[in-house]
Amino acid sequence: MTECIEHLNVTALTYFERLEPARRRGRECGLLADTFSERRTLLGQYILKALRRPALRLKAPRVFRPARADLDFGDVCDRFRGAQRTFGELLERASGLDLGRIKLPTPVSRFIRLTAAEAFEIHALHEERHLRQAEAVVASPGFPDSTG
Repeated sequence: MTECIEHLNVTALTYFERLEPARRRGRECGLLADTFSERRTLLGQYILKALRRPALRLKAPRVFRPARADLDFGDVCDRFRGAQRTFGELLERASGLDLGRIKLPTPVSRFIRLTAAEAFEIHALHEERHLRQAEAVVASPGFPDSTG
């Protein structure tokens, strides 16, 4: 369970490192909107569709995997709560921007781009998916002994 939450921390950090500069550029370029732009990328659509399929299991790209196995659960949870605050702050700072027109490189490759709207949605759905999985583990018979 600790590695799963650390995976969410690593993923958050890699997305936030790309979202904040993209948000700033969008603000500087005046990419403002009163309504949400529905612009999508093919990759973004694919990732969002995959995240909505509960039975689909995907191996995380190396960039999203925890670097260490000897993790302290309390520290990991503290960083997760911090990432949640950062995510909320990023969303607030992005208010009023046309997130469908703002592009950013994916954490996997700087040559593959997503819209900021997709990046925010991917991050939220990814976390929701893993937190549901963690809830299922905690609710399973024999927990915590069943996790090894």
